[in-house]
Amino acid sequence: MKTSFFLALLFAGLATALSAQTIKTVHSPSRRFVIVGTNTTQLIPISRWSDEVAEKAERILRIKMDFREREFRIVVDAGDRYQSGRVQHIAGFSKGIFVQKLLIENPEAIDWEEVLEVFCSLLLDGQTVAQAKSSRPEVRRVPAVPAWFSTGLAHNLDPALKSRDRRIVMNWGRAGALPPFSSVVKWHVLPDGRSMEKAISTAAVEWLLSLPDSAKCIEMLFSRLASGDAVSAEWIATLFPDCRTVEVLDGIWQARLDGERLVIADTGASSALAVEMLKDQLAIRALELGIPVDTNMSMVIEMKDLVAMKEKDWLPAFCVTKATQIRLSAGAGSPELLDAVEKYCVFLEALKNRRHDAKLLALLAEADAARQRLETVVMDRKKYVDEIEARHEGREPGVKAGKVPLDELERSEIQRYIDRVEKQVSGADNTGANRIPVGGLEDK
Repeated sequence: MKTSFFLALLFAGLATALSAQTIKTVHSPSRRFVIVGTNTTQLIPISRWSDEVAEKAERILRIKMDFREREFRIVVDAGDRYQSGRVQHIAGFSKGIFVQKLLIENPEAIDWEEVLEVFCSLLLDGQTVAQAKSSRPEVRRVPAVPAWFSTGLAHNLDPALKSRDRRIVMNWGRAGALPPFSSVVKWHVLPDGRSMEKAISTAAVEWLLSLPDSAKCIEMLFSRLASGDAVSAEWIATLFPDCRTVEVLDGIWQARLDGERLVIADTGASSALAVEMLKDQLAIRALELGIPVDTNMSMVIEMKDLVAMKEKDWLPAFCVTKATQIRLSAGAGSPELLDAVEKYCVFLEALKNRRHDAKLLALLAEADAARQRLETVVMDRKKYVDEIEARHEGREPGVKAGKVPLDELERSEIQRYIDRVEKQVSGADNTGANRIPVGGLEDK
């Protein structure tokens, strides 16, 4: 009764806030989500986005989410474009229906990383309730999905967030500051904004999803929450073969993190991960890097969009900061990566000096071409390593793996061998000479 009362108050407040304008309702293509607001041009993209995120979550978790006796509403308040955005949510039962509401205020200025995190939290909580009601129709309360799992899943759905988090974990690992897995599973609430805890949560979920029986593990996790039991380290240890204690579980976790750091550091910025990281740096989100909220930007802008903004007061400082971030993300890098990075930095320098549009677009085209060459090289090298892996498994390249594949460290050894041969042939064997130390939280 109390929950229904509070939901009614929330609905009434939202109706009052939007009453000055005509309220419009849009259903997502799957009709699983209802998007309410006053600006149809905002509602339609959000309706598609909600379906895409839910479908991707279902694919990665290998489950089909149950939306029966469940209502998921996304309320979009266009707000004042001169104010910062805000995300709020509430959930509870109303007349036997599990109602979830996500409020997005001023979507043009919102941090969509936060929206993704809250959206995934609601998705998973709703699935837990649906699973509980399937066996206990009278149920009205189940444990919330832990924040480490919902946030970690959210970041695993976005390649840019996932690659950024990997780099953060590597940097904190160098400092010996990574917590044991038995501590991670106790993170039922995470700090607001970007944090080490969120990056580690991404690694933890990626680890669970990499298990051979990950689909069964995820199913068991939801079943446990639906029954009212907590997801503890002791319970997760039972998912691993021959893992009888939490200490052994923590040891396996640490070994994986050590392996991740070796792969990232050794294959380094010549890998597909580095390409993802570069792309992440080239996608500029509103409210970042000193960009004020009153610039009327879209959620994410591209480098080419900056040309039309070159007269803005905030742009010179932005260009300097962004160039620094791009260079740091490259690390030692391959020649192809460093060439692309340098060309983007040349573009940013020219943009800072407000050169003519034609010159800026030409410099950006050169940088984009260098990035495309990098992607081609990375794909060619990946294909070569894949062929070696196929021979290792006794199958033809392109045929789905049947035996145990090469692990990441073995692939790393092959890649390092290729790197050494290429450098010897080019006469540029200067391993480690240009490695830039990167510490702390990037893009905090």
